[in-house]
Amino acid sequence: MAMHAVVLTTLAARAAAHGGLVNPPAREQTVMLWFNEGCQIGCQECQGHVKVNSTAGPPSLCTQDMEPTLDPALRTYFLEGSSDFFRYNPWSAPGHSPVFSPCGLAAGQDTFYPFNGDVPPAGYKPGFDGRNISGGPVTEWPVGSVQEVSWNIAANHGGGYAVRLCPLASEQTEECFQKHHLPFEGDETWIQQGEQRTPIRANRTTKGTNPSGSQWTKVPIPSCGGAAGGGLGCDDGCDAPQFESPIPGLWGNGPGNGCAGCDKQCGTSVLDRILRPNCNEKSCGKTMDYQIVDLVKVPDLPAGDYALSFRWDCEQTPQIWAQCASIKIVSQAVV
Repeated sequence: MAMHAVVLTTLAARAAAHGGLVNPPAREQTVMLWFNEGCQIGCQECQGHVKVNSTAGPPSLCTQDMEPTLDPALRTYFLEGSSDFFRYNPWSAPGHSPVFSPCGLAAGQDTFYPFNGDVPPAGYKPGFDGRNISGGPVTEWPVGSVQEVSWNIAANHGGGYAVRLCPLASEQTEECFQKHHLPFEGDETWIQQGEQRTPIRANRTTKGTNPSGSQWTKVPIPSCGGAAGGGLGCDDGCDAPQFESPIPGLWGNGPGNGCAGCDKQCGTSVLDRILRPNCNEKSCGKTMDYQIVDLVKVPDLPAGDYALSFRWDCEQTPQIWAQCASIKIVSQAVV
Protein backbone atom coordinates (compact mmCIF):
# COMPACT_ATOMS: atom_id res chain seq x y z
CA MET A 1 0.00 0.00 0.00
CA ALA A 2 2.93 2.34 0.67
CA MET A 3 3.95 2.01 -2.98
CA HIS A 4 0.41 2.82 -4.11
CA ALA A 5 0.47 5.99 -2.01
CA VAL A 6 3.79 6.96 -3.58
CA VAL A 7 2.35 6.43 -7.05
CA LEU A 8 -0.68 8.62 -6.34
CA THR A 9 1.45 11.30 -4.68
CA THR A 10 3.72 11.35 -7.71
CA LEU A 11 0.70 11.70 -9.96
CA ALA A 12 -0.59 14.62 -7.93
CA ALA A 13 2.78 16.30 -8.25
CA ARG A 14 2.58 16.33 -12.04
CA ALA A 15 -1.06 16.71 -13.03
CA ALA A 16 -2.25 19.56 -15.24
CA ALA A 17 -5.51 21.48 -15.46
CA HIS A 18 -8.45 19.14 -15.09
CA GLY A 19 -12.06 19.96 -16.00
CA GLY A 20 -14.62 22.70 -16.37
CA LEU A 21 -17.99 24.07 -17.42
CA VAL A 22 -18.47 24.92 -21.10
CA ASN A 23 -22.20 25.67 -21.42
CA PRO A 24 -23.77 27.72 -20.00
CA PRO A 25 -20.59 29.82 -20.11
CA ALA A 26 -18.92 30.20 -16.73
CA ARG A 27 -18.10 33.50 -15.07
CA GLU A 28 -14.57 32.22 -14.65
CA GLN A 29 -12.14 32.26 -17.53
CA THR A 30 -9.73 29.32 -17.84
CA VAL A 31 -12.39 27.23 -16.07
CA MET A 32 -10.08 24.27 -15.46
CA LEU A 33 -8.09 26.22 -12.86
CA TRP A 34 -11.06 26.81 -10.51
CA PHE A 35 -11.60 24.02 -8.01
CA ASN A 36 -11.29 22.83 -4.39
CA GLU A 37 -8.13 20.99 -3.33
CA GLY A 38 -7.74 18.50 -0.49
CA CYS A 39 -11.42 17.63 0.07
CA GLN A 40 -12.59 14.24 1.38
CA ILE A 41 -15.65 12.67 2.96
CA GLY A 42 -15.64 12.73 6.75
CA CYS A 43 -13.66 16.00 6.86
CA GLN A 44 -15.12 19.19 8.27
CA GLU A 45 -13.28 21.34 5.73
CA CYS A 46 -10.96 21.01 2.77
CA GLN A 47 -7.28 20.80 3.62
CA GLY A 48 -5.66 22.22 0.49
CA HIS A 49 -2.49 20.58 -0.80
CA VAL A 50 -1.09 18.68 2.18
CA LYS A 51 0.99 15.55 2.63
CA VAL A 52 -1.13 12.41 2.88
CA ASN A 53 -1.09 11.22 6.52
CA SER A 54 -1.38 7.49 5.85
CA THR A 55 0.72 4.95 3.96
CA ALA A 56 -0.75 1.91 5.70
CA GLY A 57 -4.26 2.34 4.33
CA PRO A 58 -6.27 4.49 1.96
CA PRO A 59 -4.68 7.97 1.73
CA SER A 60 -6.56 10.25 4.13
CA LEU A 61 -6.35 13.96 4.92
CA CYS A 62 -8.20 14.08 8.24
CA THR A 63 -9.68 11.86 10.94
CA GLN A 64 -12.29 9.89 9.02
CA ASP A 65 -15.68 9.08 10.52
CA MET A 66 -17.76 8.35 7.42
CA GLU A 67 -18.33 5.26 5.33
CA PRO A 68 -18.79 5.47 1.54
CA THR A 69 -22.40 5.75 0.37
CA LEU A 70 -21.86 5.24 -3.38
CA ASP A 71 -23.35 2.26 -5.17
CA PRO A 72 -20.23 0.23 -6.12
CA ALA A 73 -21.64 -0.15 -9.65
CA LEU A 74 -20.97 3.58 -10.16
CA ARG A 75 -17.28 3.50 -9.27
CA THR A 76 -14.83 4.88 -11.83
CA TYR A 77 -11.37 4.04 -10.40
CA PHE A 78 -10.05 0.63 -9.40
CA LEU A 79 -6.75 -0.63 -8.04
CA GLU A 80 -6.12 -4.37 -8.02
CA GLY A 81 -5.74 -5.70 -4.48
CA SER A 82 -6.84 -2.40 -2.92
CA SER A 83 -10.58 -2.08 -3.36
CA ASP A 84 -10.84 0.75 -0.81
CA PHE A 85 -7.84 2.80 -1.97
CA PHE A 86 -10.00 5.70 -3.20
CA ARG A 87 -12.69 5.36 -0.52
CA TYR A 88 -12.22 8.75 1.17
CA ASN A 89 -12.25 10.83 -2.00
CA PRO A 90 -15.37 12.87 -2.86
CA TRP A 91 -17.15 10.48 -5.25
CA SER A 92 -17.29 7.81 -2.52
CA ALA A 93 -20.20 9.81 -1.08
CA PRO A 94 -21.49 12.28 -3.71
CA GLY A 95 -22.01 15.76 -2.33
CA HIS A 96 -20.84 14.94 1.20
CA SER A 97 -17.31 16.37 0.97
CA PRO A 98 -16.85 20.00 2.02
CA VAL A 99 -15.74 22.66 -0.46
CA PHE A 100 -13.88 25.92 -0.09
CA SER A 101 -16.29 27.49 -2.56
CA PRO A 102 -19.22 26.25 -4.70
CA CYS A 103 -17.74 28.36 -7.52
CA GLY A 104 -14.17 27.14 -6.97
CA LEU A 105 -10.99 28.91 -5.93
CA ALA A 106 -8.26 30.02 -8.30
CA ALA A 107 -5.59 27.28 -8.00
CA GLY A 108 -7.95 25.30 -5.73
CA GLN A 109 -6.54 26.84 -2.54
CA ASP A 110 -4.68 29.91 -1.31
CA THR A 111 -1.24 28.47 -2.14
CA PHE A 112 0.65 28.06 -5.41
CA TYR A 113 1.59 24.43 -6.29
CA PRO A 114 2.59 24.46 -9.97
CA PHE A 115 3.75 20.84 -10.05
CA ASN A 116 0.25 19.74 -9.05
CA GLY A 117 -1.50 21.94 -11.58
CA ASP A 118 -2.62 24.13 -8.65
CA VAL A 119 -1.97 27.39 -10.46
CA PRO A 120 -4.24 30.43 -10.74
CA PRO A 121 -5.53 31.84 -14.02
CA ALA A 122 -3.75 34.93 -15.31
CA GLY A 123 -4.72 38.00 -13.32
CA TYR A 124 -5.78 36.13 -10.16
CA LYS A 125 -3.99 35.20 -6.97
CA PRO A 126 -4.27 31.66 -5.55
CA GLY A 127 -7.37 31.39 -3.41
CA PHE A 128 -9.44 34.04 -5.19
CA ASP A 129 -13.05 32.94 -4.79
CA GLY A 130 -15.07 32.47 -7.98
CA ARG A 131 -18.11 33.84 -6.14
CA ASN A 132 -16.44 37.26 -6.22
CA ILE A 133 -16.32 37.47 -10.02
CA SER A 134 -18.85 39.91 -11.41
CA GLY A 135 -20.04 40.42 -14.94
CA GLY A 136 -19.78 37.84 -17.68
CA PRO A 137 -22.45 36.37 -19.94
CA VAL A 138 -25.98 35.83 -18.63
CA THR A 139 -28.01 32.87 -19.94
CA GLU A 140 -31.82 32.99 -19.96
CA TRP A 141 -33.71 29.85 -18.96
CA PRO A 142 -37.53 29.74 -19.02
CA VAL A 143 -39.25 28.05 -16.08
CA GLY A 144 -40.04 24.42 -16.90
CA SER A 145 -37.75 24.29 -19.93
CA VAL A 146 -35.12 21.67 -20.66
CA GLN A 147 -31.60 23.06 -21.09
CA GLU A 148 -28.17 21.75 -22.07
CA VAL A 149 -25.23 21.69 -19.68
CA SER A 150 -21.84 20.65 -21.05
CA TRP A 151 -18.31 20.38 -19.70
CA ASN A 152 -14.94 18.96 -20.68
CA ILE A 153 -12.03 17.14 -19.08
CA ALA A 154 -8.27 17.69 -19.37
CA ALA A 155 -7.27 15.19 -16.66
CA ASN A 156 -9.79 12.44 -15.98
CA HIS A 157 -10.03 11.80 -12.24
CA GLY A 158 -13.30 9.87 -12.61
CA GLY A 159 -16.18 10.41 -10.21
CA GLY A 160 -19.41 12.22 -11.01
CA TYR A 161 -21.11 15.58 -11.25
CA ALA A 162 -24.20 17.64 -10.43
CA VAL A 163 -25.71 21.02 -11.31
CA ARG A 164 -27.27 23.39 -8.76
CA LEU A 165 -28.82 26.89 -8.53
CA CYS A 166 -28.82 29.63 -5.91
CA PRO A 167 -30.70 32.96 -6.11
CA LEU A 168 -28.33 35.92 -6.40
CA ALA A 169 -30.38 37.63 -3.70
CA SER A 170 -29.15 34.95 -1.26
CA GLU A 171 -25.66 34.41 0.11
CA GLN A 172 -23.83 32.15 -2.35
CA THR A 173 -23.08 29.33 0.08
CA GLU A 174 -22.79 25.63 -0.65
CA GLU A 175 -25.91 25.17 1.48
CA CYS A 176 -27.87 27.51 -0.78
CA PHE A 177 -26.84 25.61 -3.90
CA GLN A 178 -27.69 22.32 -2.23
CA LYS A 179 -31.30 23.48 -1.84
CA HIS A 180 -31.76 23.74 -5.61
CA HIS A 181 -30.23 20.69 -7.29
CA LEU A 182 -31.37 20.45 -10.90
CA PRO A 183 -32.75 17.09 -12.02
CA PHE A 184 -31.21 15.60 -15.13
CA GLU A 185 -33.68 15.00 -17.95
CA GLY A 186 -33.87 11.54 -19.46
CA ASP A 187 -31.45 8.64 -19.34
CA GLU A 188 -29.02 9.78 -22.05
CA THR A 189 -25.75 11.70 -22.01
CA TRP A 190 -24.06 12.83 -25.21
CA ILE A 191 -20.35 12.81 -26.04
CA GLN A 192 -19.54 15.70 -28.36
CA GLN A 193 -16.44 15.21 -30.54
CA GLY A 194 -16.11 18.06 -33.00
CA GLU A 195 -19.37 18.16 -34.93
CA GLN A 196 -20.28 14.59 -33.99
CA ARG A 197 -22.59 13.98 -31.01
CA THR A 198 -23.02 10.39 -29.78
CA PRO A 199 -25.78 9.44 -27.33
CA ILE A 200 -24.85 7.01 -24.54
CA ARG A 201 -26.70 5.66 -21.54
CA ALA A 202 -26.34 7.91 -18.50
CA ASN A 203 -25.53 6.35 -15.13
CA ARG A 204 -27.31 8.51 -12.57
CA THR A 205 -27.90 8.08 -8.85
CA THR A 206 -29.88 9.57 -5.98
CA LYS A 207 -28.69 6.94 -3.49
CA GLY A 208 -26.46 8.10 -0.64
CA THR A 209 -26.15 11.61 -2.08
CA ASN A 210 -26.10 14.94 -0.28
CA PRO A 211 -28.55 16.53 0.01
CA SER A 212 -30.68 13.43 0.30
CA GLY A 213 -32.28 12.53 -3.02
CA SER A 214 -30.15 14.90 -5.10
CA GLN A 215 -29.25 13.51 -8.52
CA TRP A 216 -25.69 12.95 -9.71
CA THR A 217 -24.25 11.48 -12.92
CA LYS A 218 -21.20 9.25 -13.24
CA VAL A 219 -18.35 10.45 -15.47
CA PRO A 220 -19.05 8.26 -18.51
CA ILE A 221 -15.65 8.11 -20.21
CA PRO A 222 -13.08 6.03 -18.28
CA SER A 223 -9.49 6.92 -17.70
CA CYS A 224 -6.65 4.47 -18.35
CA GLY A 225 -6.30 1.55 -15.93
CA GLY A 226 -4.16 1.62 -12.77
CA ALA A 227 -3.80 4.13 -9.94
CA ALA A 228 -2.32 6.81 -12.20
CA GLY A 229 -5.06 6.40 -14.81
CA GLY A 230 -2.74 7.58 -17.57
CA GLY A 231 -1.96 10.80 -15.73
CA LEU A 232 1.76 10.08 -15.83
CA GLY A 233 1.78 9.51 -19.57
CA CYS A 234 1.41 6.51 -21.83
CA ASP A 235 2.12 3.71 -19.34
CA ASP A 236 0.93 0.08 -19.39
CA GLY A 237 -2.35 1.11 -17.77
CA CYS A 238 -3.43 2.66 -21.07
CA ASP A 239 -3.75 -0.78 -22.65
CA ALA A 240 -7.17 -1.02 -20.97
CA PRO A 241 -9.70 1.40 -19.40
CA GLN A 242 -10.80 1.63 -15.76
CA PHE A 243 -14.20 0.31 -16.88
CA GLU A 244 -15.80 -0.49 -20.21
CA SER A 245 -16.13 2.64 -22.31
CA PRO A 246 -19.55 3.39 -23.85
CA ILE A 247 -17.66 4.47 -26.98
CA PRO A 248 -15.24 1.76 -28.15
CA GLY A 249 -11.65 2.96 -28.20
CA LEU A 250 -12.35 6.17 -26.27
CA TRP A 251 -10.65 6.24 -22.88
CA GLY A 252 -7.78 8.02 -21.24
CA ASN A 253 -6.65 10.75 -18.89
CA GLY A 254 -6.66 13.72 -21.22
CA PRO A 255 -5.32 15.42 -24.35
CA GLY A 256 -1.78 15.75 -22.99
CA ASN A 257 -1.62 12.52 -21.00
CA GLY A 258 -2.22 8.82 -21.67
CA CYS A 259 -5.12 7.46 -23.71
CA ALA A 260 -6.16 4.45 -25.76
CA GLY A 261 -3.63 3.96 -28.56
CA CYS A 262 -1.10 6.40 -27.15
CA ASP A 263 2.59 6.20 -28.05
CA LYS A 264 4.53 4.43 -25.30
CA GLN A 265 7.76 5.92 -26.58
CA CYS A 266 6.57 9.17 -25.00
CA GLY A 267 7.49 7.67 -21.60
CA THR A 268 6.27 8.47 -18.10
CA SER A 269 9.20 10.24 -16.40
CA VAL A 270 9.74 13.91 -15.61
CA LEU A 271 12.68 13.90 -18.03
CA ASP A 272 10.41 12.53 -20.77
CA ARG A 273 8.02 15.43 -20.21
CA ILE A 274 10.87 17.96 -20.36
CA LEU A 275 12.47 16.54 -23.49
CA ARG A 276 9.19 15.85 -25.33
CA PRO A 277 6.54 18.12 -23.78
CA ASN A 278 4.00 17.61 -26.60
CA CYS A 279 4.65 13.94 -27.29
CA ASN A 280 1.47 12.55 -25.68
CA GLU A 281 -0.63 15.28 -27.23
CA LYS A 282 0.27 14.01 -30.71
CA SER A 283 -1.44 10.71 -29.84
CA CYS A 284 -4.21 11.88 -27.53
CA GLY A 285 -4.87 15.54 -28.33
CA LYS A 286 -7.60 15.00 -30.90
CA THR A 287 -9.01 11.76 -29.43
CA MET A 288 -9.50 13.21 -25.95
CA ASP A 289 -10.95 16.52 -27.15
CA TYR A 290 -14.59 15.94 -26.23
CA GLN A 291 -17.42 17.43 -24.20
CA ILE A 292 -19.92 15.68 -21.92
CA VAL A 293 -23.45 16.97 -22.56
CA ASP A 294 -26.58 16.48 -20.42
CA LEU A 295 -30.07 17.94 -20.29
CA VAL A 296 -31.44 19.45 -17.07
CA LYS A 297 -34.98 20.46 -16.19
CA VAL A 298 -35.46 24.05 -14.98
CA PRO A 299 -37.67 23.79 -11.87
CA ASP A 300 -40.62 25.99 -11.00
CA LEU A 301 -38.62 28.75 -9.31
CA PRO A 302 -39.44 32.47 -9.05
CA ALA A 303 -38.22 34.46 -12.04
CA GLY A 304 -35.02 36.32 -11.36
CA ASP A 305 -31.24 36.17 -11.30
CA TYR A 306 -29.47 32.99 -10.18
CA ALA A 307 -26.01 31.52 -10.04
CA LEU A 308 -25.52 28.03 -11.43
CA SER A 309 -22.85 25.89 -9.76
CA PHE A 310 -21.33 22.95 -11.60
CA ARG A 311 -19.74 20.48 -9.15
CA TRP A 312 -17.52 17.53 -10.15
CA ASP A 313 -16.66 15.17 -7.26
CA CYS A 314 -13.51 13.23 -8.18
CA GLU A 315 -12.79 9.62 -7.22
CA GLN A 316 -9.07 9.31 -8.00
CA THR A 317 -8.05 12.46 -6.14
CA PRO A 318 -9.31 14.55 -3.15
CA GLN A 319 -10.48 17.33 -5.47
CA ILE A 320 -13.79 18.95 -6.41
CA TRP A 321 -13.97 21.02 -9.57
CA ALA A 322 -16.53 23.82 -9.41
CA GLN A 323 -17.39 26.84 -11.49
CA CYS A 324 -20.41 29.12 -11.67
CA ALA A 325 -22.48 30.66 -14.45
CA SER A 326 -25.00 33.52 -14.39
CA ILE A 327 -28.59 32.43 -15.14
CA LYS A 328 -31.72 34.54 -15.53
CA ILE A 329 -34.85 32.48 -15.00
CA VAL A 330 -37.83 33.92 -16.85
CA SER A 331 -41.48 32.91 -16.93
CA GLN A 332 -42.82 31.01 -19.91
CA ALA A 333 -45.04 34.01 -20.74
CA VAL A 334 -41.97 36.18 -21.35
CA VAL A 335 -40.52 33.84 -23.95
